[in-house]
Amino acid sequence: MISKVPLSESNLSIAMDFVRTEAQAHQEAETFCQANPQHNDVRVQQLIYPLDNSHTSSEVYIYSLFPTGFIIVSGDTRAHTILGYSFNNDLDINQKSVWGMIEAYQEQIKSLD
Repeated sequence: MISKVPLSESNLSIAMDFVRTEAQAHQEAETFCQANPQHNDVRVQQLIYPLDNSHTSSEVYIYSLFPTGFIIVSGDTRAHTILGYSFNNDLDINQKSVWGMIEAYQEQIKSLD
């Protein structure tokens, strides 16, 4: 039988140490784009996931790139920082297969706890 540790301020604080905020994720995305000299014209355009504006943290952050492309950044510092990207194709988050991928990333990151 697995025993669960009750949530306390100390282990909540430990869990928060692994959170990557949206601002931090945005900076990681910018840094990644700048580190690819063959695509030096690419810039982070806007956050496309999570869809709401009230997010303080998320398992993943997805940004559209200008002029085209996307980048997926982990919201947990224990996971790989960049989970996926393309400088040549956009990501349609309305497609069922894309949602399946997003949900899979979220579940994998949640399982780190």
